[in-house]
This record gives sequence, C-alpha cells and structure tokens, in this order.
Amino acid sequence: MPSAERLQLRLRQAPVAPTPRRNPFVFGARERERVVSSGGSSRPAPSLPQVEALPQSPVISGPAYTLAGIGASGDVRTAVLSDGITVHLVKVGDSIGGYRVATITETAITVADAAGARHTLRLKN
Repeated sequence: MPSAERLQLRLRQAPVAPTPRRNPFVFGARERERVVSSGGSSRPAPSLPQVEALPQSPVISGPAYTLAGIGASGDVRTAVLSDGITVHLVKVGDSIGGYRVATITETAITVADAAGARHTLRLKN
C-alpha cells in the first residue's frame, strides 16, 4: 500500500503544462465576414492576411556574366564567361547575350551593348 499512496501523491503533484499563448500554425487573427449568396444562405468568407508590398529588386545594370578566366594563345586572348549555368568562350568581336566583346586584357574583359554602353568584367583575386 505505501507504493500506491506514493504514486497517487506524485500524480496529484505532477506539473501542469503551460497554456500556449499563441498557435504556431495560425499567422494572425482572422476576421470572418458573412457573404450572402443569391439563395439567401450565408457562409463565412475566407479573409486573407494583409501583406505588405515587397521592396523591388534592384535593376541589374550590365551583363549577367562573371569572368571566370582568360587564356592566351600567341596574341589571341580568349575569355571564359559564366552565366551561372553555362560556360562561354569568347574572343574580341564575338557576341554574347546582346553584348559584343570589345577588348580582352590580362585581367579584364570589356563588352559593349547595342546602345554603345561599355561594361568591364574583372577577374576576382
């Protein structure tokens, strides 16, 4: 009998779980409006949470390529460009993605767009 009494005493003294202050599966308070259909019956209309406008992403100015390397064979240089998916080998005068390769030096490549704007891509150290 003493073990049964101890067990009952322990059960009465068991800690009580705290009441949660929020529901992690609900993102905010929902107001339900009544929508009356043409048949006269009403049903709760789902309400959507208010969403703030996201900031606009910056406009990319210039080519979306990175200069991965530069190789030389005699006086002719070849630039290795990457767009994140494909690697492109280009020489002076070649066109790539709306740009024309203007110059290739030992550490950089300059491309020009159709409007004549020039963009320089440099090797990263």
